[in-house]
Amino acid sequence: MYGASVLELWVRNYSSGNNAPKFLAGLWWNWRARNIVCVGNELIHLFRVVAEVHKLATLIASCFPPRIHIDTPPRWTTWHSCRTSCMVLNVDGSCLGAPGRAGFGGLIRRGSGDWIVGFSGFLGVADNTYAELMIVLDLVTKGYSNFHCYDAVIANIQDLLKLDWEVSLLHTLREGNACTNFLTKLGSKNDTKLSIWDSPLEDMKDLLLSNALRVAYPRA
Repeated sequence: MYGASVLELWVRNYSSGNNAPKFLAGLWWNWRARNIVCVGNELIHLFRVVAEVHKLATLIASCFPPRIHIDTPPRWTTWHSCRTSCMVLNVDGSCLGAPGRAGFGGLIRRGSGDWIVGFSGFLGVADNTYAELMIVLDLVTKGYSNFHCYDAVIANIQDLLKLDWEVSLLHTLREGNACTNFLTKLGSKNDTKLSIWDSPLEDMKDLLLSNALRVAYPRA
């Protein structure tokens, strides 16, 4: 005699795999044929049940094709350095919630990865879009602003890019921007509007060394 747990296990085991369409179709037509005979007081021939099971199994298989698992190679990313005498400026912004405590952070390094200066700060309660736009503006102007109009922030950034200097804007993945992410989280958790770091914090030294050695990290 089958218990409820054994019956459930039986259904689960046969409801997956290549033979699942036939099993489910057979289960359905076994129940339906029983109702035709017991409730409808009619006869149903076995060959019809077999034909209906085959037809329903074909329909199920066409509606739910087997999933083909393809192993995609991981995407690797590193810190983006420069091979010339230029400097690399990495910035980021984040919020602890949506909206939540918004902070910014960033640092300037030589192309070799040597630390020049870092910074972090608290923006108040905002969202990620606002925080990430504000950090670019605050960094270039070396000051703290408290605008709440996104259009105005974008316009100011565009005006700064038109000045007499060469600037290249590149997007970097989070895994390749770990040092900046560290400072950003620091800014979100503290109430200080702007902190300047002339030397790297102790907890950042391993991250900086990994960046300087061009250690690659898999993209999550």
